[in-house]
Amino acid sequence: MKRFPLFLVLAASLLILPSPAQAAPDLPDFSVLQTFRAKIHVAGGVTITTTKDTTGDCVPGQAWTMTESVDLEINDKVSGSLFRNKIASRFATGNVEQTSRIRNYRETNNCPPVAKVKLEQPECDSFGGRSLSNLVPDGRGNGGISIAMTRRGGGSQDLSCIGGFVRSKPKGTAVTALPHVFTPINLPLDVKVKAFKKLDRGDKIIRVIRIGGQCDRATVTTGGPGITRAAADETCRVDGLFNVIVKRLGD
Repeated sequence: MKRFPLFLVLAASLLILPSPAQAAPDLPDFSVLQTFRAKIHVAGGVTITTTKDTTGDCVPGQAWTMTESVDLEINDKVSGSLFRNKIASRFATGNVEQTSRIRNYRETNNCPPVAKVKLEQPECDSFGGRSLSNLVPDGRGNGGISIAMTRRGGGSQDLSCIGGFVRSKPKGTAVTALPHVFTPINLPLDVKVKAFKKLDRGDKIIRVIRIGGQCDRATVTTGGPGITRAAADETCRVDGLFNVIVKRLGD
């Protein structure tokens, strides 16, 4: 079955016959609509490291360092649409590996005569599946373009194997280690839709995107310097690097 683009469905919903007392509705000007084809190449990953320590003398407690990581590579052709300062593309697909690990595990427990408590050590896993990526509007609403990534299939990590939540800036970015299917990574390309429209066949957008810092204040830098400063708070830190190439193809 042929699928119609979302903007056509929205336009069709506006085609309601007016009553004699009503003026005809103003329809969007689809003369500004532009379609495109492109090749998306993304290679990189994110690592989130979390340290936990609830141990103590003669008390039940656990300590460990958890590492969550995701590595993906995508090299695929997509089609998409440009409407005013908005962009949307189909998904490019590729390979992905998501892993959570526990290291330096130790525990403490009650001292006699108090009975010991049974403690469960997290059992983490590794998953594959398919990586997905597409071009979407910049989350800051500035007329720019972001690259969105996620994972389809392969399973989900147990909640005990998911560490700190990453709060990233600038606004509109999303940084995760893709512990569940369809959890997001969303990173700005720092290029406007207007500039993308003017690209000729074979022109490329090349970006190096770095992620670093404490989990509660991580910074996403697009095309910035090659140094990512170490996190001040070692209880949870995030590090990541993505190389992105978007190449315009013939329409």
